[in-house]
Amino acid sequence: MNNLKGKGLHRKFFSDLVEAERQRMSAEHFVKVVLPIAQDNKMLIRALERLHKSVVLTISSILQFEYLNDGVKLYREKDKNLEVFFDKCASRYDLERKDFKVLREMLLLGRKHRESGIEFSRKKGAIILDDDLKHYSINVNKLNEFFRVGRVLLDGARKTFKTH
Repeated sequence: MNNLKGKGLHRKFFSDLVEAERQRMSAEHFVKVVLPIAQDNKMLIRALERLHKSVVLTISSILQFEYLNDGVKLYREKDKNLEVFFDKCASRYDLERKDFKVLREMLLLGRKHRESGIEFSRKKGAIILDDDLKHYSINVNKLNEFFRVGRVLLDGARKTFKTH
């Protein structure tokens, strides 16, 4: 990526990471500042939305970067690309095996939120109901774990992009 086109791509990767960081910080703001004031656990769902955007943008940037630099194969199906990320890329970005499960859970919850028609708050968190009435819960502790893994992923991407 030494030519002009490569520099433009490099800028795009970093601008995507800046946007991902902005979304992650917004999500943390909802949990650490807005939630204690508003006392409405639906803020947890708003935080999940933003964190989900952040992680999806980061993973997408990583996959594009890896495709251009290391030749990983990408597919039209998002699920296949996600498996490529976990199988071939994730460990190169400072994620440990235990983080994979946390990341997968966060991605699932984000998807269920987008597909859900029913969400409500409870005393200790928020609930998302899917079409089969299966419920998924979100609480502050779970979001804090998602934040931790999201930060590790972003930091790993930033570090890797800088060295190439």
